[in-house]
Amino acid sequence: MKVSISLAASFLLAMLPLSKASEATWPVVLQKQSIPGLSDCQVQLLTLSSRASDLEFQMQLLTQRQIRLAYIRIALFNNLSSLSPSSSRYHVIQRQIAEVRRQMAPLMNQREQLRVQTSDVRAQMNALSCR
Repeated sequence: MKVSISLAASFLLAMLPLSKASEATWPVVLQKQSIPGLSDCQVQLLTLSSRASDLEFQMQLLTQRQIRLAYIRIALFNNLSSLSPSSSRYHVIQRQIAEVRRQMAPLMNQREQLRVQTSDVRAQMNALSCR
């Protein structure tokens, strides 16, 4: 199945959850498009550049989520250090720290998926000989 990705469609892909975006249309086999002044290779390069930009944006969003969770975790550890281990609040904070760790685990998997996808797109861009 041949798929043509416009800039708007690639933006929408970036807004999907990572698992849906990665399954949706990539790798893409481009339809022949005629854009005045651009060769087919240049059109493909622009499309791949757009995808690479989308992946970089997703990576930035993911990094922001990881940083936010890291700050929460630091604050929890700071609160924990001032409490006695026998305190009921101490155990509540330990559970909160465990929850933050649980939330961070899938982000690491998503980061690896994005890294692989970005690497694949960059390899496709480098394989083009229209530069």
